[in-house]
Amino acid sequence: MVDAVAVAVSGQFSLASWSQGEKAGRVLLRMKNGQWEIVVCGGKELKQVSSLVKAGVPPSDSELLVSDLSKAELKLPASLQKRFDSFSFENQQHHSGRE
Repeated sequence: MVDAVAVAVSGQFSLASWSQGEKAGRVLLRMKNGQWEIVVCGGKELKQVSSLVKAGVPPSDSELLVSDLSKAELKLPASLQKRFDSFSFENQQHHSGRE
């Protein structure tokens, strides 16, 4: 079972930290046709505004997502935050948020 442990929402986008067993990371979601869809999974790079903008998130929403998720994660153990950062961003399919 995957647990979302911190979530931020702005506009049509959501950024969430998740854990499943020993694995953990972050996921960028986009609301499309009334349902959330995965845009990209990653680690520490998903807490960078530039990465979110590159994925198609408007700059103002990107800034809010990063700020709000950072605040939510501060309430979690440092060891779990480190696991979120460690998810490999390589070889992820990257969908444009501007479809």
